[in-house]
Amino acid sequence: MAPAKMRAAKKEESARLIWQRRPSMLARLGFLCYFALIVDASLYPFTGWSDNGIGAFDYLFAPWPPHALEFDIVVNLLGYLPLGLLGVAALYPTIRSGLAAVLVALGAGLASLLLEAAQSFIPTRVASKVDLITNFAGALAGVAIGLVVTEALLDRGRLRAWRLIWFEREASAALVVSLLWFGAVLYPESYAIGCGALIAPLAKQWSSIAALETRLAEAWGSSAQMFERVDAIVSGCYLAAALLLFVDAARSAAPRLWLMAAFVVLTLFAKTMGAGLTYAPSEPFIWITPGAIYGLSGAVVLAALALPLRPGLKRALAALLLVIALALANFGPTNVYFDAVSRSWERGRLLNFYGIALGLSLAWPFIALGLALSRRSRQRQAARRRTRMQE
Repeated sequence: MAPAKMRAAKKEESARLIWQRRPSMLARLGFLCYFALIVDASLYPFTGWSDNGIGAFDYLFAPWPPHALEFDIVVNLLGYLPLGLLGVAALYPTIRSGLAAVLVALGAGLASLLLEAAQSFIPTRVASKVDLITNFAGALAGVAIGLVVTEALLDRGRLRAWRLIWFEREASAALVVSLLWFGAVLYPESYAIGCGALIAPLAKQWSSIAALETRLAEAWGSSAQMFERVDAIVSGCYLAAALLLFVDAARSAAPRLWLMAAFVVLTLFAKTMGAGLTYAPSEPFIWITPGAIYGLSGAVVLAALALPLRPGLKRALAALLLVIALALANFGPTNVYFDAVSRSWERGRLLNFYGIALGLSLAWPFIALGLALSRRSRQRQAARRRTRMQE
């Protein structure tokens, strides 16, 4: 090998090793998002705050409950386990081993202590030291797992190898947004995939929004055919935008069609599971309407046709689709049948996670739109860095 090529190869290898030792942006973004979900689940429904004469930390000295629900204990353990694991991964490699374990465990314990205290002021929630203990135990279990697997996953594991082979190095934000998508579609909406519908919740707080909602309903009428068409457009635009943002993060040599197929299958699974868990288990497929079938099929075709486009054009198309879907999801016709049926459904034992699903459903389109409209292309930045390294 010529000396110049050898120097270039060594420089590229050195740059690769330095990049591998960097903190994982995916782990840090994932930790922040998951912590936000923990806060959302702990403080939902965020209304009715009042001082009922009980101290915020009185629950620590309350008598031990005669019996604790096994379901709640399991949910608390499993809910805080990923927080501990992601916390260790987010600190790596800046802080490792024992110090990382102590910081994450203490942080999770303090967060649980304060969130339980805040529940003392929400009439529909009950602060409990059982929850505090099980939350802390779940976080400790996550920390223990994180100490074992973090280095292998982030430095030399098979998962990291796949991540480097299939996705761009600067794709962390896009991957986090794609993961949040599966949580956003859990919440059943009037449309098959109706994320970002702010009009209905805002109408409960402001009379002017309620009046607007009424006028929109009168303007659209109750035509089932019209709703089916809008349902197809909204559902199709959202899925196509999510697919485009996900595929935009993949390398050109990656099996993009297979990745798209997996993304669609996971979307269908999450939507069906959400309909079953959040509401009635006997009606998990109620969301599959003719409009949904047409819209989701069209989304797959559109995303496949857009594969050859440049990254910037794919993001611009995703942004346009998100704007269209957001406008129709908020100002489009309502499904009277859905509203009637949803009032008779029960949210079951996952009431707290109903708030998580609702929050993700409302926030995801705006998060995704911010990613799509970002001025700087992560891929272009990476390409420029690689070019400078080779010079």
